[in-house]
Amino acid sequence: MTLYPPPQFVADFTRPVPTRDPADASGEAAAAGGALLDQKRENRTGWDPDYTPEEGEVRLLPVRSGGGYDPLGSRRVDVTTADDIATLAPAVGGRWAFVTLTLARAGWTNAAAAYAVANERVRKTLGPVAKEFQGHGVYISVLEWQTKTGDGWAHWHGLVWMRDGLTIEEFTRRVTKSWSIPEPVKVDHDTGEVLKYTRVSLGFVKCEEADSNTAVAKYIAKYVVKEDEAGPAPWLLDSSRQLRKYRKSKGWNELAERLHLHVCKRGPRRVPLHRRRAARILAERIATSGLSTRCVEYRAGRWATVGFLAMPTRLVPKREVRPMSRSRGEFSEVYRLLPGSLEYIRAEVARNREDIRRRVEFFKLDRLHRVFDRWRRVQEDRLWASAVDAVTLPRAE
Repeated sequence: MTLYPPPQFVADFTRPVPTRDPADASGEAAAAGGALLDQKRENRTGWDPDYTPEEGEVRLLPVRSGGGYDPLGSRRVDVTTADDIATLAPAVGGRWAFVTLTLARAGWTNAAAAYAVANERVRKTLGPVAKEFQGHGVYISVLEWQTKTGDGWAHWHGLVWMRDGLTIEEFTRRVTKSWSIPEPVKVDHDTGEVLKYTRVSLGFVKCEEADSNTAVAKYIAKYVVKEDEAGPAPWLLDSSRQLRKYRKSKGWNELAERLHLHVCKRGPRRVPLHRRRAARILAERIATSGLSTRCVEYRAGRWATVGFLAMPTRLVPKREVRPMSRSRGEFSEVYRLLPGSLEYIRAEVARNREDIRRRVEFFKLDRLHRVFDRWRRVQEDRLWASAVDAVTLPRAE
């Protein structure tokens, strides 16, 4: 298979992968920066690039728990993925298509039921029409929630590497045909066997071939880090399932690894050493994001976790701490401690344990109320704005 980037991008498979700060890798230090396309960094302020941590220095980082919908802003992995999308498509070249898959709302009881059926259909729709790399189609899909009706219906945007010789008309026809589910139309009532199926479309399909690979890559990359002002829909907040904000195909990951943008995990899955706690609903995970603190210490040129504090960083006694930077969102402050100061912080926390516990519980309940109220308020504002726009006032003569 022919690759389009210059040889220096694909020939050196021994080039080392840069080592990242463990806090960055976990997504808990979004304030550390990271290029977000060619746009502003959404009020992120990274620490001084010339700053060198002292031996034994400790950083206090907010612990995230809201996943892709975290109130602390975009995760580090989301920012990295957006940058990778903007890099991969122009570097590989060839033909790329921008695909939008929506859901027809007639026939579904609610938005949650429609999402449950259509979510797995996305990869079965985009995979067969994508150009292959090492036997796998290359595409990435991004999930977005429609807020116009107030119900939170899902739709997907996809960036697909188009096969050579496939016209955009034929590409659209294949995608439209695949964006459907089988429905029985003839059943043997004696045996229950389905004798005949028909295909029922899931909704509207729009496919466009990219005029500029750079432009279309940056356009879809923005959906990875995009935040809707209304936040997640109520049914989504009540769900305990892990939702993928975006999905990369195996071919995408293989090609990204070839370009030194990704490292594929191979081999058997790792057996968990500890029993996982019961999954919490999304609203609870959002409400508790940033309400605990991770402590990482710098030793021998590496950062390592040395403990956690059951409170947000804003409640840490300010006597020994130094502010470093702030990422978007409340409870997102990042601090550093001088060597030897962590024990003093722990002693202060132990002395004020009950007061801290009460304050954290208040923060959690307050945020839980606001996260559900956010969707309602935005929808009411939109309905009011629509009603005002619909009124035509008589002109003064």
